[in-house]
Amino acid sequence: IEQRAIDYAVSNNVLVVVAAGNKSSDASKYALASCQGVLTVAGTTVKDTRAPFSNWGQAVDLSAPAMDVLGLRARDTDFLLYTGDSPDYDSGSGILGEGENFYRASGTSFAAPLVAGAASLLRSSRPELSAQQVKQMLIMSAQDVETPGWDQFTGSGVLSIAQAVTADPDYFLFAQISQVKAVRKENKISSIQVLGQASGSSLAKHQLQVGFGASR
Repeated sequence: IEQRAIDYAVSNNVLVVVAAGNKSSDASKYALASCQGVLTVAGTTVKDTRAPFSNWGQAVDLSAPAMDVLGLRARDTDFLLYTGDSPDYDSGSGILGEGENFYRASGTSFAAPLVAGAASLLRSSRPELSAQQVKQMLIMSAQDVETPGWDQFTGSGVLSIAQAVTADPDYFLFAQISQVKAVRKENKISSIQVLGQASGSSLAKHQLQVGFGASR
């Protein structure tokens, strides 16, 4: 049912942004992150590294801040106390402000709205953009962190709104290894099979390089 709803939205030029999840596990095991056609957002720390609780995997497209995020608080609520996801949480410690109108919490549910907001900014300033173009602009303009290029923990990198608003809507370049496995013949490893894909708006060729150790 969820996938059908997403398919309907995508067919009507809607960009669907979802959180990767907070189980420190493969996002492909969880909806909505595992659904086709969505933009899946992982979480990062204040130092732009992967948040330890953030889900990861092939489903991750990019990441955004997910720790100590300050937002408005619904009256008479204490989100972390109710969810039970933070057993060491002290009641009321996330509530801030003179009128207790703000709340500080962590999770990929706070990262995804940052990306959705950036997408809304792009589409409101340039209404002619399609959902696919906005998706490409957000991914291609992300600030690469940790492992060079796309990686399963932060995707293409951390959201950069400043870069996204000036990105080329028609440019894209994706290179992603989805699986590496040993091929056995007569109970011996005969070769290593690397599965993945590379595509781009102006891609002429691609090359796979294999190295050994940390410096080769």
